[in-house]
Amino acid sequence: MKKTNKKRSWKQIVSILSCIVVFCTTYALILPAVTMSKETYCGKEEHTHTENCYVSETPLCGKEEAEASEGHVHDETCYEEVRNLICGLEESETHVHTDECYETTTTQTCGKEESEPTEGHTHSDECYKSEELQCGKEEHEHEHECYSNKEDVEDPKTLVLCQENG
Repeated sequence: MKKTNKKRSWKQIVSILSCIVVFCTTYALILPAVTMSKETYCGKEEHTHTENCYVSETPLCGKEEAEASEGHVHDETCYEEVRNLICGLEESETHVHTDECYETTTTQTCGKEESEPTEGHTHSDECYKSEELQCGKEEHEHEHECYSNKEDVEDPKTLVLCQENG
């Protein structure tokens, strides 16, 4: 009889321990999912400033992107002299054309405007970097308070009932 009672007691202890193990395992597996699905009450996005937070989407250098130009200064190759007959007479035995019969005009032939040489500018990574934050976000790490709803207040009656029953 003692042996049967002893076996029964062990069966009950093993059954209780098995239930506890099953409960603890289930709780341990559910806990991460509950934690991930918790909504935050702080109203802030979790954010840590990195190098990317100091990079702008638009160039900050203040320069326009442009090609370099050598500029142009007019010289004698840019002009052509043209002699036009202005006396109105035909050349004959009585009239021989001289320099007074012609007017010399100079016309620009290069088709370019005079301009100063300019340095070109191509935006590089340096044009987008800044000493100031560009991300527009506040650095924030969610803490316990971020998951606590300040509006949830325990009902004192419920608390008393739990203490009396517990």
